[in-house]
Amino acid sequence: NQLSLLKSQSWFQFWRILRNCWSHEMKFNFNPDEKSRLPVEWSGVVIDISMNGKPLTHGDCSYEKIRELIEAAQEFVKYELA
Repeated sequence: NQLSLLKSQSWFQFWRILRNCWSHEMKFNFNPDEKSRLPVEWSGVVIDISMNGKPLTHGDCSYEKIRELIEAAQEFVKYELA
């Protein structure tokens, strides 16, 4: 019963869209729900509709930003979820 708490995190939609990109050959293929939520931004990185059909590149989201995102999610799970 903690899904609403998870969804309220600033990184949640950003994480969801990146996860879908990773699952689809590293290309953005936004579904209708994702399109309705764009653009999404986290820590200065923006994902917008212009990226649809394009591959994720280091210029779009660096390894450092991905590491920060993973750490933010880990901290949330570790300290905020029951």
